[in-house]
Amino acid sequence: DLVDARRLYGWTTGAIIREVSDEITVQKSSEWQRAWKVLQVLTLCARECQKTFVDEKHPGDVDGEQRTSYSTADSEILDKLEDLAADWRSHLDGLLNPNFGSIFRTSRDNGKTAQPSLFARCMQRHVDFYTSKVENLRLYSTDH
Repeated sequence: DLVDARRLYGWTTGAIIREVSDEITVQKSSEWQRAWKVLQVLTLCARECQKTFVDEKHPGDVDGEQRTSYSTADSEILDKLEDLAADWRSHLDGLLNPNFGSIFRTSRDNGKTAQPSLFARCMQRHVDFYTSKVENLRLYSTDH
């Protein structure tokens, strides 16, 4: 319905998505916020390790050339950080919805990466705004 209204008639479209309220409630909880912060720290650690590992000198490196691969030990550290991050990402998804996580994100590789879900991509493409309940629009003028 939203696709036709937007594509055929050029209407501004909006969607009422009840699950948004559920996700916001979970994201305000201290458990979710703690898990989110841990995930951010792990991501930062992985990035810093990648920078450091590329800049480090190892036996056999040629002076003046930047490394293009990691040593075995470096790779093991990065793999462990990725696994920890995947565990925390899965924990976050489980807090949002134990069956499938967030309605806006999906992962194909057991939580190692997150990308917009098909639902989120459709929303981005065809919906101008969304909210959890129509009452949230009561303070907007009809000319907005």
